[in-house]
Amino acid sequence: MLTPKLEDLLPLKAQAKALKNYSKIASHDSLSGNLKTKLKGQGLEFHQVRQYVAGDEIRNIDWRVTARTGKAHVKEFIEEKESNIDIICEVGPNMQFASHGKFKYLLAAEIVALLGFAAEQNKESLTSIFFGENLAEPKVIRQKNQKSIILQILNFLCLQKDMKLSNANNNLLTALKALNSGAKKQGVCFIIATNIEVSKELQLELQKLRLKKQVFIIQLIDNLDKDLPAAGKISFSDYNNRKITIDLSDKKARSSYKSAFNQRLKALEKLCSELGVKLFNINTTDDVLKSLVLGIK
Repeated sequence: MLTPKLEDLLPLKAQAKALKNYSKIASHDSLSGNLKTKLKGQGLEFHQVRQYVAGDEIRNIDWRVTARTGKAHVKEFIEEKESNIDIICEVGPNMQFASHGKFKYLLAAEIVALLGFAAEQNKESLTSIFFGENLAEPKVIRQKNQKSIILQILNFLCLQKDMKLSNANNNLLTALKALNSGAKKQGVCFIIATNIEVSKELQLELQKLRLKKQVFIIQLIDNLDKDLPAAGKISFSDYNNRKITIDLSDKKARSSYKSAFNQRLKALEKLCSELGVKLFNINTTDDVLKSLVLGIK
């Protein structure tokens, strides 16, 4: 099993500056499809009472102060400043794979590190949720009292050694339910996963999340996810050390495999288009930072 090293992830803090400006991609409507991380929470926050000037909203008049002073005063409000960034990331056995380039798990760790450091630099509240069949339940790491949690997140990723089956139902759907159950603030959610299967349940949870947040799905793919070579019989071991042999000389089987991938991808693309979710793929051979910058734009 391959896991990242903390000393390899920490230098990504400097590279994350390339993502810092994503908060400046303006959108006055959080559901319009453009990313704006400086969303304004649940509403307006009281700031002060001041004397009325021409042009002020009549509905904001503070009648108590007006009656006491004999002069019209209005309540002044400011938009809430805190924004919220959520990262949902798959860490299960499916991520321990690559035919070329980096293992998906290593790619995911880099993506989480870059987004986490960017959120920290933007002074945004961060929540991360990790899911996978190797975890009994989703692992939630939530920022409290403005204290940075990026090291806690990276340590979790670096210390994941056990890929044994713990809960086959701990999947993306479970992670989305965990986030939706506690999601109160507007913000941005990044979902990092592989081989995403569209279902009615997934659509429902994404719809709920999309009502409050910008949603980006980053799907990690390998060339062998899309197409299989005519390589004859090959043998390999799965994460439970079970030996598996498949015959890739069967042209019909290879065609069916490729068709199944394309159908899954089209279904996901259609769902994301309908919900206003931004979807982009990162290949195991891609440059992570460059792909993130291009995908978020």
